[in-house]
Amino acid sequence: MHILLGALVYYLGGSMIAGSILGAGFATNFSGRPNDRQLRPLQRMGTYIPLNLNGIDGGLIARAGERRPTIVYVHGRSANRMELAPLAKAMFDEGYNAVLWDSESRQISYGPKEIEQVRRIVGFIRSDPHVVMNEIFIVGFSLGAAIAIGAAAADTDHDIRGIVADSSYANLKDVASRYMTAFGAIPAVVVWPARTVAFATARAMHGIEFNGRNPADWAHGVTCPVFLIHGKSDKTISYEHSEQILQRLDTYKQLWLVEGTGHTEAFSRSPAEYVHRVVDFLNGIRANGRAAEFPKQ
Repeated sequence: MHILLGALVYYLGGSMIAGSILGAGFATNFSGRPNDRQLRPLQRMGTYIPLNLNGIDGGLIARAGERRPTIVYVHGRSANRMELAPLAKAMFDEGYNAVLWDSESRQISYGPKEIEQVRRIVGFIRSDPHVVMNEIFIVGFSLGAAIAIGAAAADTDHDIRGIVADSSYANLKDVASRYMTAFGAIPAVVVWPARTVAFATARAMHGIEFNGRNPADWAHGVTCPVFLIHGKSDKTISYEHSEQILQRLDTYKQLWLVEGTGHTEAFSRSPAEYVHRVVDFLNGIRANGRAAEFPKQ
């Protein structure tokens, strides 16, 4: 009996320690910052205009002397702007300016902060002479995809023309719970105490209110066209999350489920097809006007 009680105490104590560490880490981006060597190719891609915005490090990459449609890229949770650099280069060659950036803070809010940053970036570049003011798009991977949906929902001024959301989650608590089980390797009942502490720590230390930071809920407020992309072999965030978001959207929408593809791997696995589909989607928006003129699906 004493052994069992001792084991239970150690288990609960260990769970509290693990939960506290995971809760703090869950709201932190531990990715390294891009160095000068990594940034040079971006700055050589085209005319580089720094984003003069507090808390944001990055730039608009444009074609000198031309006014073009522009894509604001939003990277994933444990990444930096370089995650989307290859796609940005491919889309730049297709006629789309790029905005690649990082938050100067490592803290992640899973919503309010990142959404506001995207909106500030959109507001900043709208006045740039290289940018077609009403042809600004958002492309995001993973957490960045979720933020793209949130930014579009908050875009009451209709400055965002359309979004591409690759491998988004629908419900933050669901995907965080899966993270706590090592993506299904540990039974949920075993990690329940640590998960409870982790959620409480993330809420207390970083103000993360899990119930209010779900792209599936934000989807109702989106009015621009949306292209969802998800790998059917994604073990990190199931493609069913994108299906849930699709069902909640009340605007023009498309979903591309990519066979045999893991988390945010669609572009790296099939870059030519990926670029073709995204270009076709964005060019269709540009040719057909605002979302109100598209058929709802």
